[in-house]
Amino acid sequence: MAEIFRMPECVEKRFRELMELCEKYPITIPAAEAARFLGMAPESLRESISTGSCPFGFGWQKTAGGNRGFCIPTHLFFVCNAPQLAYKTSVRYAEANNPYPGYIDKESGLF
Repeated sequence: MAEIFRMPECVEKRFRELMELCEKYPITIPAAEAARFLGMAPESLRESISTGSCPFGFGWQKTAGGNRGFCIPTHLFFVCNAPQLAYKTSVRYAEANNPYPGYIDKESGLF
C-alpha cells in the first residue's frame, strides 16, 4: 500500500517564516531577528557566535575591552535552516546557467 508523504503543516509554517525573514533581510539578518526565529534569547545566539559553535554567523571584537560585532549572512542562515531545499535550488540554478550542459554531476553534488 503506497502512502503519499506530505510536509506537516507546522513545518510548512516554519518554512514560510524562514522565507519571509530572508526576503525581509536579503543581505544580513539581525541577531535579534535570527534569535526570535530560532526561539532563543539574542544574548544566547551572540554567545554561540562568539564561541564559534554557530554555523551561520561570525563575530569580532576590535579591542580587548571594546564592543563586539556580529554578522549573520542571509544565505548561510537559509542553508543551515533548510539544507535540502538550498541544495536543490543550487543544482537547479547551476543547470539553468551552465554554459556546458551535461557536466553537472548530481550524484556527488559537484557542479
